Amino acid sequence: MNEHIFDPEHAERLEDESRFDDLPREDILRMIDDGDVVLDLGCGTGFYTDVMADKAGKVYALDFSGDMLDYYREKGVPENVELINSEARNTGLEDDSIDVIFSITTLHEFSEDAFDEMARVVAEDGTIFVHDWSARSESSRGPPAEHLYTAEVSERFSQRGFKVDSEEKGDFFRVTAR
Repeated sequence: MNEHIFDPEHAERLEDESRFDDLPREDILRMIDDGDVVLDLGCGTGFYTDVMADKAGKVYALDFSGDMLDYYREKGVPENVELINSEARNTGLEDDSIDVIFSITTLHEFSEDAFDEMARVVAEDGTIFVHDWSARSESSRGPPAEHLYTAEVSERFSQRGFKVDSEEKGDFFRVTAR
């Protein structure tokens, strides 16, 4: 297993409520309008997906780890969530079909062509929201720095025609592309 990919054997750690200290529920819900179609890239155990499902009309929860999706199934998947076992570079979704895409602490796990896939599936007036560990972090909580980005990853979205806001905050960076 790649050292920067979260080990499914430790999936229960992803259910720790203290994760909302780094990304509060309100920040997630603020990105979603009632009834939106949402894509959660790298959903893992569904910890953040469940929050999205409270407001979205439909949530596609994508993870390339069948073990993570099995954990989520056992935990209980909300009725408006559809699980997709795939890599972020090939979601299998229609062009322009997603209102909001989330990548929460997972962007560092994706190949470069995942940026093209996000740009393809997000609706013309849609939003991509990235919250990930920063390579500038001095904490040992996240993945190794050599696998991480900084807010400068926003250039990849700008190159694909998005207007981008980005910030570094503590151990994390955020990018919002519209």
